[in-house]
Amino acid sequence: MIKVATTVEKLLENKVERDNKDLMCKELELTEVLQRDVTQLSGGELQRFAIAMSCVQRADVCVENKL
Repeated sequence: MIKVATTVEKLLENKVERDNKDLMCKELELTEVLQRDVTQLSGGELQRFAIAMSCVQRADVCVENKL
């Protein structure tokens, strides 16, 4: 399997089904990492990116936080 590096912005753009990408990036503080390769995200950035990916799609979402 060949893995192709891609940016946060490209992956979000490929999943957009709603008109809220800019708002989600702002609210989840992803604006500064849009041009970064996904493999270079920190753990917290990766979690916020996963939430953004769900929010830009028409999808049922369940968020769980372990205490």
